[in-house]
Amino acid sequence: MKRAAVGVLGRFDGYAEVVYEVEGREYRGRLLPLALAAGGAEAVLVAPESLAVLAFGSAEEAAEALERGELGKVFSERVESAFGARARVVVAQALGGYRGAFEASFENHFDNVVAHLFLDFLGALEGCGELVLDVSTGLNVYAAALLEAARAFVVHSKLRRILQGGAGVKAWIAAVPPVLGGGRYSVGLYDFTSKAFFEFPLRSLEFKPVDFVLSPLSGEEKGELGERLRGPVERLKRILAEARVAFNALKYNAPLALYHEEIVNLKAADPAAGLEALRLIVAEVERRRRVAVEGGKLSVRRLRLNRALVVNAALALALLESLREFHSAGVVGAEATPSGLLEVFGKVYGLLGLGLNARFLARDVAELTGGEGFLGDAKRNFFAHSGLLSTMIEVRPGGSVAYRCGAAPLVRKWLYDPEA
Repeated sequence: MKRAAVGVLGRFDGYAEVVYEVEGREYRGRLLPLALAAGGAEAVLVAPESLAVLAFGSAEEAAEALERGELGKVFSERVESAFGARARVVVAQALGGYRGAFEASFENHFDNVVAHLFLDFLGALEGCGELVLDVSTGLNVYAAALLEAARAFVVHSKLRRILQGGAGVKAWIAAVPPVLGGGRYSVGLYDFTSKAFFEFPLRSLEFKPVDFVLSPLSGEEKGELGERLRGPVERLKRILAEARVAFNALKYNAPLALYHEEIVNLKAADPAAGLEALRLIVAEVERRRRVAVEGGKLSVRRLRLNRALVVNAALALALLESLREFHSAGVVGAEATPSGLLEVFGKVYGLLGLGLNARFLARDVAELTGGEGFLGDAKRNFFAHSGLLSTMIEVRPGGSVAYRCGAAPLVRKWLYDPEA
């Protein structure tokens, strides 16, 4: 299983070479991630933009590299030159003031640092099954951001396989004693647990383009930003709407809906396209940063991103991945026979801890096959009886069941918002 060792880079020099003792083995290096790379792990270094005061000779050079998106390349070269080793460098947004070859000020928000780092981890740590998180180097604010981003990444990995019983990424915090020079240091690995629950990460899909920004905006700025974000936000919401309906079909025990493309169209809901739209939204907000050099000082100002909305949208897309895989493997191409419903959904309900759903489904399928239907308050009975209302379904020759043609729009409406 691929392991990544992730830490914050605080500077390019001044780290002593030591021997780290980890899980009964010895690793030599000047940073734990680089040392663990000798044992097969991938070294990932989170490099804050503030390192520019150490990597460039002037604020003008740093500003040009920042605007061109070249900080990662420059930092990677400096790491290889300084440490004699290669590592994947993930540039993190900076926060606060710094001094080196010049002064730099980053008027930014912790939410931005975490949200961007999380999205970068989705690419940089793709395929990793284990994470070792070293928080012994770098400023505290970046160590905290690393942990917050890693927590979201671990939850994301679990949601991607939640209907398949996948465990997701396993993570540990590396407890490294203060390094006071050369020598040997025993490093303990402690579980970094982040639980994922079968709940839809977004409470509402009624968000607007400007909801992605928490900073105050003028009316003109809101209008311009709304226009620029309208396309990707609409694409994202369409995809998330299908994810929400599919989720509710399971959560509220109406599995027959998943056999009707006119109710739940998971084929058209591509999580990769949704993530691309989300990245476009975040990039458009980032495009509004202001980079200036005045009196030899670098100043960077950013709008505050809505971290909760960005991260939860990404988590909803991860859940969609699992829903699509489940749908493709167990539903697509199959007829909704009573025995098939019980077999396919009874198993997944057990994995999700929805045992009552399985019991209710078994009862309602038995009554359905006995020729009984359910009358009364239609919406209440729909959810009370596994979505199997006699007025809405038909039993076809061969024993399979389906919703009547005219029932699909109402079923989708109920599943989109069960509490409305």
